[in-house]
Amino acid sequence: SAPVYLRVGDDTRTWRPESVAAIAGRYLALLAEFRESTPRLDEDWERFAPEDLLLPVWQQDRESLMQRLDRAEAVYRRLIEEAAAPP
Repeated sequence: SAPVYLRVGDDTRTWRPESVAAIAGRYLALLAEFRESTPRLDEDWERFAPEDLLLPVWQQDRESLMQRLDRAEAVYRRLIEEAAAPP
């Protein structure tokens, strides 16, 4: 089975506006946690020392990753603002 969505008037959103802030807030919190993280080398299951390879690549790609996080966070913030706006 699959959901069926019907448009009512000009409203193209199929969400419950009262739920958006909580859901988007959870994702914003996850992104913030990820933003402050670094790879945990003790969780690597590889059978070689990853420090020499993983950390330099992480640092090299960090700026690009932060830009993508900025864009994702902006999307969630816009959703929260849109859901809070009066109809």
